[in-house]
Amino acid sequence: MNPPALPGACDTPTDGGDCPADPLDPPPPLRPGLASSRQRHRGEDMVIVKDPGTRRFFRVSAAAWELATRFDGRTSIAMLARADRTGAGAGGEAGPLPVTPGEVREVARRMAALGLLEDPANGSPDAAAGTSPEEARRPPGERRSILHLRWSLGDPDRLLARGARILGWLFTTPAALAGTGIVATAAVLSVVAADRVGRAMEAAFAPAGLPWLYVATAATLTLHEMAHGLTARRFGAEVREMGVMLLYFLPCAYTDVTDAYRIPGKGARIAVSLAGSAADLLAWSLATLAAAAMSPGGWQPAVAGAFIVSGGLKTVLFNLNPLIRLDGYYVLVDLLEMPNLGSRADAVVADRLRGWLGRASRSPERGRDRRILEVYGWLSRAWLALVLVLVGTWVDARLVEGFGGLGRAAWIAAALCGILAGIARRVARRSPMR
Repeated sequence: MNPPALPGACDTPTDGGDCPADPLDPPPPLRPGLASSRQRHRGEDMVIVKDPGTRRFFRVSAAAWELATRFDGRTSIAMLARADRTGAGAGGEAGPLPVTPGEVREVARRMAALGLLEDPANGSPDAAAGTSPEEARRPPGERRSILHLRWSLGDPDRLLARGARILGWLFTTPAALAGTGIVATAAVLSVVAADRVGRAMEAAFAPAGLPWLYVATAATLTLHEMAHGLTARRFGAEVREMGVMLLYFLPCAYTDVTDAYRIPGKGARIAVSLAGSAADLLAWSLATLAAAAMSPGGWQPAVAGAFIVSGGLKTVLFNLNPLIRLDGYYVLVDLLEMPNLGSRADAVVADRLRGWLGRASRSPERGRDRRILEVYGWLSRAWLALVLVLVGTWVDARLVEGFGGLGRAAWIAAALCGILAGIARRVARRSPMR
């Protein structure tokens, strides 16, 4: 015999007074294989849920997740709400909020929309309405771009776990102090021996040094990704994919460390984000020490200069720059506890532009968060504009030097075609015919 409905158990009764059939009553159980971890986010208990099938991550409140773990496909929404009201939680412990049938139904709907419930009628993971957190460090799957091609070589998790144990001394305080000392010494020598370091960098950009620059960049990128993988594994995250890639025609390794998002400690997640840049800076330091000790001439300065450029300049200008969605960006996301920082900042800036045009605000962001997002949005656009101006100036000078006015005309035409193609893609994405 079914228990009598509690008040609020039926949101939309029919004319006859009975509740229509609800596919979520009783709520289906959570899909098997989901992995979860608890975190503190802005003073609140949250749960990060990983869907291994799609490699998506979701953030839900700890109370909602605890309730969802009691969905079994047999207990009705009314009974689940009644259990919470009487304080009978899982394992006989006090039950958490929500306590009303409407709130239980909302949790079930949310879990179904995210594709986390077992019943396929409630939506497959592939068609889930939820979105994965944008601050996932390395989005899985192959990129369909000639500038970013990747091929998986398999699951390196066990290998990296063994490597993390063997190289565990790298994560100790003495190793951190030694590394800091090497970097500090290199920083001093880059000033004291600036002439030799400068000549080494010039040699790297000379025609004979360009092959070394190519090799050094590929090597530091590979070391960078390996450092991310080892650090993630050290802190308990799984690393299920590693392979080779062509990044702007540079061969290097890549490592999928998206599981680091589930690491409970903020400091550990930041360490994973900084590990690659730390490896880059160590390579830069060793190359700087070598360049400072070298005499001019030969091929050795070009090699040292190549690692100085690829390990140092690239790290400072790009990897650690929070205005680019690389390592520094994800560190800032964790420090501010503001997921989807970039996309939210873009929306706030667009909202500001709409306000200048006399249109109503659409952004839900308010207060301190809105101020931070707007500052970040304008700074990131200023950085992008600066990079475009510098690159454009350099390209223009090279083309004019080689081809005169024809080179400049071709460059301007190519830039306009790129701008128009970007506008066309945005219009196509908004088209109702798609």
